[in-house]
Amino acid sequence: MGNPCFHFKRFDVYHDRCAMKVGTDGVLLGAWADVLHAGRILDVGTGSGLIALMVAQRTEKASIDALEIDPEGAGQAKENFTKSPWPDRLNLVQADAVTWQAAPYDLIVSNPPFYRNALKAPSHRRKLARHDDTLTWEQLAKLASRLLTKGGKLAVVLPAEADQLFDAICWDETLYLVRRCDVSTRPGQPPKRLLLEFSTEKTPMQRSALTIETDDHIYTDDYSFLTADFYL
Repeated sequence: MGNPCFHFKRFDVYHDRCAMKVGTDGVLLGAWADVLHAGRILDVGTGSGLIALMVAQRTEKASIDALEIDPEGAGQAKENFTKSPWPDRLNLVQADAVTWQAAPYDLIVSNPPFYRNALKAPSHRRKLARHDDTLTWEQLAKLASRLLTKGGKLAVVLPAEADQLFDAICWDETLYLVRRCDVSTRPGQPPKRLLLEFSTEKTPMQRSALTIETDDHIYTDDYSFLTADFYL
């Protein structure tokens, strides 16, 4: 078993009881999502609470609801929130995102289940976390359309294979792609992940690219700059 705790500059994330561990995908989204005008934030499928903790650090007053359906993961995320510098702004809710009802949010973030019609993971809890059987992309888009304020944003991290598919799903829910970052592991490689941001209002799309490592397996300047406030 790996290290049960991941140490960041201002908080620790214990993840040994969570189906999915702290990883680059969550760090990317937590650092990239636009939190500038977000007073109320929802993290869908929070897992260990990593992304919720990151956006709490990046905002001064925002209140964050973090949804997690898995009881073990929810319990650990709640403990991580309690030990953080922002326990009064982080609210863990063990609930099914499909039926979640709340006041509108300015920003919804999610590292959602990735795999559609793919080989199922052997662990039931890992399956819940990584496959879209319990939260489909269509359901996530519907939730965002239902719970976002006017001008609110949905920010997600997805595999590059989702290109155009998730965009089309969101378009059907009147959510428009306004920002996109193609993420490659090393120079010259095709994108492995997509950071996508949708809005309830149409604006010109901003597109960028990010490479995580050099050929010598050293973090690039761009990635180091994006994550500078978090990594030790």
